[in-house]
Amino acid sequence: TSLSAILLYIILFRLVVSPKSLLPKSDTMPYKTSSLSKSKAEVYKSEFLKLMDEQKLFTNSNITVDQVAQKMGIPRQYLSEVLNVYLKSNFQDYMNKCRAEEFVECLKDDKFTNYSIMGIANEVGFKSKSSFNTTFKKIYGVTPSEFKKTLSSPSMV
Repeated sequence: TSLSAILLYIILFRLVVSPKSLLPKSDTMPYKTSSLSKSKAEVYKSEFLKLMDEQKLFTNSNITVDQVAQKMGIPRQYLSEVLNVYLKSNFQDYMNKCRAEEFVECLKDDKFTNYSIMGIANEVGFKSKSSFNTTFKKIYGVTPSEFKKTLSSPSMV
């Protein structure tokens, strides 16, 4: 029994440390019941990315997948499929990724010099400090304040 306990411990440890190496690989496939063709999905993906880039819909902290789909003139499930299958994300995670990237851009903009970190986070669409900090650290590996310090410190020559 001690051997099986050790084996179980090793497996659990490996799952925690690098879950992708133990779990089966899953190739993301279009939804089984979907009528969305790959070519149409690519068009919708481009439209969605352009919309995010030009209109920055993510800065609206209350934006929903339904509202974006309606703005694009496509069914909600098509937008969800494009996000899940072709952008490998869900709606909320994608919005938060855009917000975090926009936050970084704002830090570099003199217009935001007198804003607090949370002030900028609110400007880019984050509603809560915990969601902002969690998202930011997940993407950039450091807290927003640590990131800001790296921008303000003089570069090594």
